[in-house]
Amino acid sequence: MSHGSEALWMRYVKGTLPERERALWEEHLAVCDSCLELYMRSVEIEAAYWPAPDMNALRRAAMTAHEEYRSSLIIDKEEASLQEAEALRPRNRFRDWWQHPFFQYTAACVLTIVLMSSGVFEAFVQTADALEQRVQQQGDARQRDVSVSEQLVNRTRGLIEQILYIDKGERELR
Repeated sequence: MSHGSEALWMRYVKGTLPERERALWEEHLAVCDSCLELYMRSVEIEAAYWPAPDMNALRRAAMTAHEEYRSSLIIDKEEASLQEAEALRPRNRFRDWWQHPFFQYTAACVLTIVLMSSGVFEAFVQTADALEQRVQQQGDARQRDVSVSEQLVNRTRGLIEQILYIDKGERELR
């Protein structure tokens, strides 16, 4: 993409470029320093024609936003104080019996003892052991099966060793 002219960047700043072309130039602006410089110069030129802000309207808007923020803080403080009062209010000492931690721990303990005595955990262990043995047997069977290429390499290695042995023997005879 070529660099944009100052007139193009003025149109960009004024917002008179078509949307599709504007998107292309925005992408170009992100990677091109010279076009960024032209863009900044165009913004400075155009900013000279912008009207000065109405300071009274700006001040009123800021004060309104500040008052809204303060009132939201006061409401938040009131809600927090209500929550604190709720937390300090005496509660019913007795919860539902199934929500008490003692009951939950006791139920977990009893369930564990029942499962252990019924042999469920032992069945899990036996199943895991059987699965592990099956995997080991499959691994051993795979190790016994030597691939054709490995057999070929082994035979070639044997032939080379024989040739070297014979060659070595002939040299010793000479």
